[in-house]
Amino acid sequence: MNKNMSFYLIEQVFPSTSCLLNLKKHIIAEMEQKGFLNKIKSGMKIGLVVGSRNITKINEIITILVELIKRQRAKPVVICAMGSHGGGTVEGQLEVLKKLGITSSSVGAPILASLDSHCLGNVQGQPVYVNSLAFECDFLIPINRIKPHTSFKGKVESGLTKMLVVGLGGPNGAEVFHGLRYEQMPQMLIEMGKLIVEKLPILCGIGIVENAYKQIDTLVICSKRDFIKYDMLLLEKARKLYPSLPFEYLDVLVVEQMGKCFSGTGMDTNVIGRYGIRGVKDGKPKIECLVVLDLAEMSAGNANGIGLADITTMKLISKIDYQITLKNVLTTTFLDRIKLPAAFENDLKAIEASLKVVKKPHEQICLAFIKNTQDIYRFFVTAPLVKEILDKKNLKVLDGPFHMVFNEKGDFLNFQKV
Repeated sequence: MNKNMSFYLIEQVFPSTSCLLNLKKHIIAEMEQKGFLNKIKSGMKIGLVVGSRNITKINEIITILVELIKRQRAKPVVICAMGSHGGGTVEGQLEVLKKLGITSSSVGAPILASLDSHCLGNVQGQPVYVNSLAFECDFLIPINRIKPHTSFKGKVESGLTKMLVVGLGGPNGAEVFHGLRYEQMPQMLIEMGKLIVEKLPILCGIGIVENAYKQIDTLVICSKRDFIKYDMLLLEKARKLYPSLPFEYLDVLVVEQMGKCFSGTGMDTNVIGRYGIRGVKDGKPKIECLVVLDLAEMSAGNANGIGLADITTMKLISKIDYQITLKNVLTTTFLDRIKLPAAFENDLKAIEASLKVVKKPHEQICLAFIKNTQDIYRFFVTAPLVKEILDKKNLKVLDGPFHMVFNEKGDFLNFQKV
């Protein structure tokens, strides 16, 4: 690699957005004013339904709800609502939440997980499953982020309805849903969700929309009859706020870390423009060569999405838990997403290989370097991309030039000002 290859720190200016500052005050007001808190009676068991995603302030949200439930002299519990995450095991699911900082001591309530499920009925010949722990509770409160999904497009995507169908459905529910044809998923999600809402004692749901800066823009607490309504409304809002890479084409994209804590596919397909689904056309940007350097510890060995990259490192490969990853991808059925890319000894050699692949002089290569696909507010680019940035009002160059710095093992350390 040309040691003199120059990088510049750039910043994206996203559309103006609100940021929910006083989370506790907002949640208490919503629960009280909408009458949900008064429905919680002494001695009731209230299940907070929580998934595997690293949602902004999820610990704080759970803790506030636990305190409110205890104030009513009821008993809060946290229910792990995961399809095949954590390897589809009780221990694995608990470990996923632990890596997110969600433990009984941190939130003040027991954390429960089970693989047992009960079939509520059928929708168009497909069984609808729900975790057996749900039937031990007097009320349930599902919590989820509402955002575009990484595998299908519809009026309802990731949100409260999906948390019920796939998350609370457990391994069986996830397997049924992901076994549907791509074009069936959007409508079946709605119909399966309606059945679960009808049958289960759901008190309310908490839908969260994050802005491009990973702040909470909107937090809605709604009745179960309004889940689909808010999933639709807030999905449209989430689409407008969703961050993206501001380029039509990149020779090379280097992603420092991938993992389930950033996206269900390790790297967000909506950001990298690669879906890894046969028959589904890729989006933008068009990336000639995608390099991923490492797997986040919070991913607990799950490397689903590694197949979206062209090049990786032996460091990342060594961190893969193949049983956990295989369980996840077999549930989704998108096998291309775990095909292993070319793996190199260290970060330096992986990046050098990508530069060879694009067959351009180094000074002409359009390369972007991001921490992960969630954190694309500020990132580094090479000089040819700076020329594009000068013509865009939503982008600005903050500093530069920088050089990449590697340790003696060839692993990336940081960017150093020239």
